[in-house]
Amino acid sequence: MGWTVRRGYWYVCFFGFACNYMIRVNLNIAITAMVRTNAAVSASSDTTGSCVVTEKHAGGASVASLVEDEANFLLLRSERDTTLVAESNRTNGTREQDGAGVEDQSLFLWDSHIQNFVLGSFFWLHWTSQIPGGILARTLGTKTVFGLSNLAMFIISFMLPAAAYWDHKALAALRVVQGLIGGLAWPSMHYLVAHWIPPNERSIFMTSYLGSSFGLALSYPLCGFVIDLLGWEAAFYITGAIGVVWYLVWMYMVYDTPDQHPRISVDEKEYIQSALGDTVSSKKLPVPWGTILTSVPVWSTMLVQWGVGWGLHTLMTQGPSYLKYVYGWKPSQAGIWLGVPHLVRTACAVIFSWTADKMLTTKFMGVTGVRKTFIFVGACLHGMLLFGVAFSGCNAALAILFLTLSTATTGASAAGQLAIMIDLAPNFASVLQGVSGMLGVIPGFISPLVVAYFTQDDQSVTSWQKVFILSAVVIALPGFLYMFLGTAKIQPWNDPINKPSAPANGKHTNSTYTESETKEKTTKF
Repeated sequence: MGWTVRRGYWYVCFFGFACNYMIRVNLNIAITAMVRTNAAVSASSDTTGSCVVTEKHAGGASVASLVEDEANFLLLRSERDTTLVAESNRTNGTREQDGAGVEDQSLFLWDSHIQNFVLGSFFWLHWTSQIPGGILARTLGTKTVFGLSNLAMFIISFMLPAAAYWDHKALAALRVVQGLIGGLAWPSMHYLVAHWIPPNERSIFMTSYLGSSFGLALSYPLCGFVIDLLGWEAAFYITGAIGVVWYLVWMYMVYDTPDQHPRISVDEKEYIQSALGDTVSSKKLPVPWGTILTSVPVWSTMLVQWGVGWGLHTLMTQGPSYLKYVYGWKPSQAGIWLGVPHLVRTACAVIFSWTADKMLTTKFMGVTGVRKTFIFVGACLHGMLLFGVAFSGCNAALAILFLTLSTATTGASAAGQLAIMIDLAPNFASVLQGVSGMLGVIPGFISPLVVAYFTQDDQSVTSWQKVFILSAVVIALPGFLYMFLGTAKIQPWNDPINKPSAPANGKHTNSTYTESETKEKTTKF
């Protein structure tokens, strides 16, 4: 297969989303090394429900295989009296001192409320910039919006360790800024997809968005090992530096439309323009806000993104804490086993998306049927498998198995809800993704509050079971609702002037290429 600009875009977008998510989650793994374990549990807390303490009392010999640093957890009870002293310091993020009165500069006395306050701060304003991100992309282009918003996040990452040493509120403030700027990135990408990617290639191209999973899979073990080797501060420096390198490549490779690209071949340019036809207007059409906000297809899709977003944000922000407090795993251990599910998710995304595009190309199923199929996998099945995590108890292997299977199903998102907004209205794809993204990231700051409610003073299996049961319900219900209300057919308000028609297979009637020619050229992607 020959190299095309579209293929190059897939790679640079994939790694762009990977870097974006490495910045999002570097704190999630670093915080397990930043905070003393006994500071996370108040003097009144009950830890007898945790697998570590339960197995110790039961005389279980398997504790040694489950926890490398058992002594750290046995201190939970012996040091409860000392946590009373720490209580006055916790609200200010004061660092602990050892017995000799020497301050440990790398350990903070932050209880679970402070930790979740910091972890959730990225998403406090993240949702507010989703719609502006889509609108800015229509004005400035994806190259500028996606590139600069990511670059700003990378630069701020270098500042986070200093902010943490100053005060936990300073750290939270910088994370708020990171989240606000980072919110511009995701919806802006839909503008580029709508102008570059033909309908029957969209599912496979949307797997580039799953670079986010690759970023998670890479950052968890990378940060874990870097923390063990160099300290928690290095996690922020390494991820920021990787991002800056990506930005330089992005600025060289990417242009917003085929007409602007100086190195695209004539054949590829003509193929893209013919395949897209009149679904994408060269004019800046006014956004039909009233129609968008009252559209049942749009809302049913947004609810799916809300549910799946809840699950992903819960696992993304709370996964390291869950494995630390329930199973006693160190950052390097948790990093590896939290990374595996996202590697599997990335692989599954490619398989699901290839299958979806094949179903459309061969007319095996219409576009709505294809999207519903993969929403069932990515939302309904995802939620059902999360019940397995909830009832895994102290069986760490079983919990990881269900975490992996549950996360893997979300790879279907690329062939499901992520592609639907472009199917519904290519002219307003970035705006639709902005609206949908705004709703989808709200769980990012609500979920930590819910987890704090269930686990404050009780980091037990039972408390975490409630977290996962709630998440399973929130994920699955919107998926089942979409089965009845959803559609992926192009909407009449996509072009209120020309109102182009689109057959159910997702192709448009004005294409000048035959079926065989389309297949031949599509394989070049």
